[in-house]
Amino acid sequence: LAQGADVLKQRQDLMGATNKNWGPIGKVMRGEEPNVASAAEAAMAISAQAKGISALFPAGTGLDAKPDSTRAKPEIWAQRAEFDAAANKLVEEAAKLSDVAKTNNLDAFKTQFAAFRTACIGCHEGPPKAGGKFRVEEK
Repeated sequence: LAQGADVLKQRQDLMGATNKNWGPIGKVMRGEEPNVASAAEAAMAISAQAKGISALFPAGTGLDAKPDSTRAKPEIWAQRAEFDAAANKLVEEAAKLSDVAKTNNLDAFKTQFAAFRTACIGCHEGPPKAGGKFRVEEK
């Protein structure tokens, strides 16, 4: 049981760290930061973090088993191949976003951001409280 709680904490910590890395990317997208390259490190960090997502969703750590501790839907385990593919797509698109940011080309960054955001939506529909295919909306 402690292992399950430990995995949940690791998962929540990873998702929190990923969310914090959205900051520099959002500043570029909102026009608050004209230096596109400033978002490259954040995008690469998200790519690296995403590589660990699948391993942090072992059986028995979903909403059905831990209703007060997680928002992970049973679909993660029922549709595991699709979940893993979504996590891998996030790794790929975040790495591409980082590469594009390094060119300091805002138009290319905005184009790649759309693909990156679509990869995020592969699991949930948006910000931390949002729900989606693999996550229950926070009430």
